[in-house]
Amino acid sequence: MSPQPDALDTPMLADELMTITWALARQLRLAGNQESELSLTQWAVLSHLERQPAMTSAELARAELVTPQSMNTAVHQLRELALVQTQPVQGDGRRIALTLTEAGAKALAELRERRAAWLVRFLDAELSETERADLYAALQTLRRAGQTARVRAHGLSGPGTPQ
Repeated sequence: MSPQPDALDTPMLADELMTITWALARQLRLAGNQESELSLTQWAVLSHLERQPAMTSAELARAELVTPQSMNTAVHQLRELALVQTQPVQGDGRRIALTLTEAGAKALAELRERRAAWLVRFLDAELSETERADLYAALQTLRRAGQTARVRAHGLSGPGTPQ
């Protein structure tokens, strides 16, 4: 049995949290995408457009840290599948904005359902009832810490956030 690391070692906790979060996020992205013809970048485009409709291809490329050419290819395929549509940007007819179609919104909802189902199966298979309760408690702590961090980042005051 390997020795338990010091639970109060904050840099170690931070590193472990990042590693686990990234690995789980990757597993979730892959789990929902197994039955799909779309790439992870294309799913990300649909998600961006759901949160912020009328983005341009260049804005999407910056958001996803890909080249404009790569994004144009992804967007072209999404248009061919009728998952996104284009419209001129108001006030600048040279720029084209993208929005989700009804089919795109439905595809995104179905992807989220597949990911949620995978996560439920994973949690049921891998964690005991006690471990799920511990995870729930840890998630509440992380939620509270995340809310406090957001408040502080925006210079707002709130419960538990000294000025």
